[in-house]
Amino acid sequence: MITIEKLYEGRAGRALAWALYTVCGLFLLSPGLDLAAAIFPPHPGNIQWRFGVMVSLAPTIMTGVISLAMFAVLGVLFGHRGVLRSVGAVALLLAIAYVASMAIFALDLLQLRKAVPGERQLAFWIMSLKCLAQILTGSFVLLLLGLGCLRLTRSRGTSSVEGSGSRKGPVVLGSRPSQDNAVVGTRTPADSPLVGGAPRT
Repeated sequence: MITIEKLYEGRAGRALAWALYTVCGLFLLSPGLDLAAAIFPPHPGNIQWRFGVMVSLAPTIMTGVISLAMFAVLGVLFGHRGVLRSVGAVALLLAIAYVASMAIFALDLLQLRKAVPGERQLAFWIMSLKCLAQILTGSFVLLLLGLGCLRLTRSRGTSSVEGSGSRKGPVVLGSRPSQDNAVVGTRTPADSPLVGGAPRT
């Protein structure tokens, strides 16, 4: 039976870890490349360019959040503190960056709305509010994810994230108890009433 204990034991476990980390990395990198292709060449002084960047960035935020969350889960399963620290730091930095970009986007939104024709105002506001909601939600989740990862790595006493050499075997429902955990009952005397012996007078 495959248990969590076997995920990080031996070469097979390390190969599985690297394969899963690679999948998460590709899942995180793909929307980033699409976004980079959409925003180049950069024109940060152009309000329309900044608005277009935020419209392109907002749908990719949750993809990045899911990718970082997958990294964190794998870090916990395999006991990789370095991965958890990296995920925590990246998540907090992205949360701060998204909050700052949301503030800039809100200011640009107020200026750009005057240039939108009346018949397109409704579609403009729906798209803008959707982008703001995506950025706000992603920033909040990233903040929680970052703080959670860093707290796991800073826990004292019994570590919440242990290496492969210090974990004990997991309990699997339905499995037979091991010899180390066998319960040894107290021996009862032969003449005890509990075993059918005659009571002493």
